[in-house]
Amino acid sequence: MRTHNISDKSTIAAVMYMVAAIVFLLTAVLGETGGGAAFLILGMAFIALSLNAWNSRSGH
Repeated sequence: MRTHNISDKSTIAAVMYMVAAIVFLLTAVLGETGGGAAFLILGMAFIALSLNAWNSRSGH
């Protein structure tokens, strides 16, 4: 069983992608501009990137 620390590059990438996803999704929900759908799509894309980075971190 491998142990990981927070300095792992894929761990940092996964966390950064998830933070970006949260920012984009909050902007889509709370934003007053007409570009909410674009922010929603970007948020979902960053969730996918985050899960991909997390899975590569876990060795799957």
